[in-house]
Amino acid sequence: MYWVVENRMVCPRTGTIFIHVLTVKNLRLIIWYKGDYFISTGSVLITSPFGIAVDGTLRKLHILRTFPYNATFWSSFVANSGCPGNDGTLVTRCKHHPDCVFALCPYGAIAS
Repeated sequence: MYWVVENRMVCPRTGTIFIHVLTVKNLRLIIWYKGDYFISTGSVLITSPFGIAVDGTLRKLHILRTFPYNATFWSSFVANSGCPGNDGTLVTRCKHHPDCVFALCPYGAIAS
């Protein structure tokens, strides 16, 4: 399968990540995963018998669930995530760091 990432968001309470992808058959999906790699908007995912390649590099990703994309559902995820980086603004300092299970901020912010 070949997926293009249109959007992404993180869940700081669970350490999981959600990506909104578009497939070659023009299907929109939400993929919920846990892994050692933060997939960016515009990235290309390709599945193979060897695993999942992100922009041509195999990555250790554990897909927890895949479900159909719904704009209202996605907006609700972003609004309730508790991560200031998910709304698309540049974040340099984060006051939510004590509540976040990510060792390093996926958006590059430092604790304030």
